[in-house]
Amino acid sequence: MLLDSNELNIRWCLVERAAQSFTDLEIIKKIKSMDHILLKIDKIIDWCEINKILSPIDFRNTSHYGRDCYSPETMYRMFLIQKYYDLSDRELEFQVSTNILFSYFCKISFGNPVPDHTTIKRWRDRFIKHDVFEKLLTDFNNQLAAKGYAIRAGSIIDATFVNSQARPRRKEIIDVEPIGDEEYNDEEATQSDANISYTKEESLDHEARWSAKGKSFYYGYKNTAIVNMEGLFNCVLTTPANIPDCNLLGLAVEKAHLIPGSSLDGDKGYPSEKNSEILINHQIENKIMNKKKPNPQNKLEITQYNEAVTTRNKIISQTRFVIERTWGYAKLKLGLARSRYRGLLKTHNSNVLTALVYNCVRSVNLQFSG
Repeated sequence: MLLDSNELNIRWCLVERAAQSFTDLEIIKKIKSMDHILLKIDKIIDWCEINKILSPIDFRNTSHYGRDCYSPETMYRMFLIQKYYDLSDRELEFQVSTNILFSYFCKISFGNPVPDHTTIKRWRDRFIKHDVFEKLLTDFNNQLAAKGYAIRAGSIIDATFVNSQARPRRKEIIDVEPIGDEEYNDEEATQSDANISYTKEESLDHEARWSAKGKSFYYGYKNTAIVNMEGLFNCVLTTPANIPDCNLLGLAVEKAHLIPGSSLDGDKGYPSEKNSEILINHQIENKIMNKKKPNPQNKLEITQYNEAVTTRNKIISQTRFVIERTWGYAKLKLGLARSRYRGLLKTHNSNVLTALVYNCVRSVNLQFSG
């Protein structure tokens, strides 16, 4: 007789509880008295809603168990730890195996095996295939909105570069001399490039692109995000680094589902007639910085316009620190500066997980500071 998913989950919970040893129970008593960020995150997340999202990829509900037969919730908890501490798959396996707090957070008893690095990779690919990370970010933001956080109002849009995991190869110059029966021409030999062959090896990350900001050059991807005035991520877009910022505002607004009547701040990379129409159609107040007009003849009207633009931009720039603080923490603590994975899809899902972990940490801080 086949069991439904709810009954199977209940039986698995009973098995996991029965697998706890006396050592586990003693450790749990000590851990519950600790003041740690993972324990606080565990309390603010509605795991019932999370498990509804994870249930379609729960292999325990099928007859195919094997090495990957772990709870999707356990694997999700491991991904949270991995992103928060910026660990590789091998480092994550080692830390969960040796750190009692990590084992407790992942709901892994000391008598049970820990997923190895290959299992972690397969589960990550499974999450990406079923678009789980995006769903988890949306669900957690809905939880925050239900608690009173204005996640979709009073927003700021900005982008940052994420360096590719595979660095670009340099151009190789190889000297070539005539060999065998090839005829040697003295005139050709006198030319500067007659006997030189140019070869160039491309990067192993074929979807990454070059871009520049000021005097700095980047090879990788562009992470465009909309955050609220508390720095919480609303949505994340990942594109090759050479895509202009102004071309991404419409996609970001569509994905963010901003409340009509809310505002959107942005720097000078986003102003355009098309973007102004997009904001008007979505009933969003335009607080994007404008660019000055050239004033070669020092006309009075243009001068007055530029002065008004300068004043307006200064007012808007006063809120820019919010998203810069978000980028700073994500790059310094969560590994956003360089992707651990190759390809646009894997990099994007890593960026989404970064946004999810940041929202967890930030909401914990807001709750305790409030």
